[in-house]
Amino acid sequence: MNQSETHDLLAFSNSTVVLKPDQVIVRLILYYIIALLSIICNLIILIVIARDRKLRTKSNLFIVNLAIVDVITGCAKDVFLIITLRYQHWIFDQTVCEISGFINIICYDVTMITLTFIAVFRYITVFHGKHIRIRKKHVIGAINIVWILSLMDCTLPLIGFGRYIYIPHDFLCLPVPDKIPGYLTYLVIVFVLVPFIVITFCYLAILLRIFSNNHRIARQLRLPHTSSRHFRAQSLRREIETTWRMFFVYLAFIISFVPYAIIVYLLLPARYNVSLDVQWVAGFLVCANSAVNPFIYYIMYPKMRKACNSLLYSLVNPNFRLVSAGVKPIKIVPK
Repeated sequence: MNQSETHDLLAFSNSTVVLKPDQVIVRLILYYIIALLSIICNLIILIVIARDRKLRTKSNLFIVNLAIVDVITGCAKDVFLIITLRYQHWIFDQTVCEISGFINIICYDVTMITLTFIAVFRYITVFHGKHIRIRKKHVIGAINIVWILSLMDCTLPLIGFGRYIYIPHDFLCLPVPDKIPGYLTYLVIVFVLVPFIVITFCYLAILLRIFSNNHRIARQLRLPHTSSRHFRAQSLRREIETTWRMFFVYLAFIISFVPYAIIVYLLLPARYNVSLDVQWVAGFLVCANSAVNPFIYYIMYPKMRKACNSLLYSLVNPNFRLVSAGVKPIKIVPK
C-alpha cells in the first residue's frame, strides 16, 4: 500500500457515521443478544468441559481456547461496540481505544491461528497417524504458541507499526497503517492469506482422503471385532468425525469473516463504493461468530450436548444430579 492509499484509509477512518434512531435501536438489540449468547453459551461449554474429565480431550482443548476468546469477545469487544453505537462516537480517550483495539485484534488472531493449528493437527493425524501421534502436550504447546504470536502481533501498533484508531463505520478501534505502509500488507498476508491457504489445503486433502476411503472403512468395519483392521478402521472413523466437526467450526468462521475481510482489505482500499448497510452486515457477521460457535459444539458433539443438557437439567430441577457426559441425568428420589 502506497502513501496515497494510506492517507485515503486514514481519511476514511476519521469520517463520521450518523444513524437513524430506529437503526440504532434495532442494532443495539441485535448486539445485546449476540453479546449475551456469546458470554452465557461459551461459559456453559467451558463449565461442562471443566467438570467432566471425559470431555477434556485433545480436540476439546482447542474448543476451550476458542470458547475463552469468544467469552472475551462478548465481555469486551461487544460491550465497547454497544456503548459506542449508543452514543455514535468514541466517548473514551486514546488509551482506552488502544486497549479496545488490542482486545479486538487478539480475539481475531487467536481464533485464526487456533483454527490453523487444528487443521494442521487434523492433517497430521489423518495422513501420518501411524508414525506421528498428537498428544495433549503438543496441543498445549500449540495453544501457548497461539497466544505468544497473537500478543506479539497486537503489540506492533503500540510500538509504531501502525496504530489503533477509532473506525466510525465499525464503531470499534482497530489497527491501521501509519508511517509504515507495509503494515496492512503484513496483516493481510500473515493473518489472512497464509492461514486461509494452509487451512484450505489441509481440509481439502482430508476431505479427498475421506471420500476415497469411505468404502474401505465400511468394509473393514464388517470384519470380526477382534481384527486389528477393524480397530484401525474405527479409529480412523473417529478421527474423520472429529475432522468434520472442526471443519464446520472453520466454515462458520469463514462465513463470518470473509465478507468483512473482502470489504476492509480489498474493496475500500481500492476506493470501491460499499454501502454502509453492507459494511454493517459484514461487521455483524464477525460479532455473531462468537455466539454461533457454542451451538455448533452443541449440535456436532454428542457427548458435549449430553453434558450441557445434564448441566441445564441440574440448574432447572434440583432433583437431578449432574453426571458425566454420555450418561442421562439421575433423578434423586427423597426418602
